[in-house]
Amino acid sequence: VVTDRHVYVYGTEGASGMDEVTERKETAKQAADFSVSFGGYFEQNSTVNPRVIADRQVTQDDLLNSNLVLFGTRETNSVIADLEVWALLIAFRTMATWWW
Repeated sequence: VVTDRHVYVYGTEGASGMDEVTERKETAKQAADFSVSFGGYFEQNSTVNPRVIADRQVTQDDLLNSNLVLFGTRETNSVIADLEVWALLIAFRTMATWWW
């Protein structure tokens, strides 16, 4: 998992303007940078090169083949909202299968 594809996804929903979206992007970028440099505590080469993208830029390939690090809530990040719906459907289907 540590050396797999990592995508840091910031939310664009419900932002009051571009300044807020830029702030969200910067937060995700700082987290991605930290994950590679371990906060400057260790000096080593990293094989991980995480991407930082907006929620509306996430592709089907990202969903299927990447480790997503999601920032925000279901109100601010559409990927979280979409995954929440899928999780509920999966849980419901699993419960229905188990129950019957």
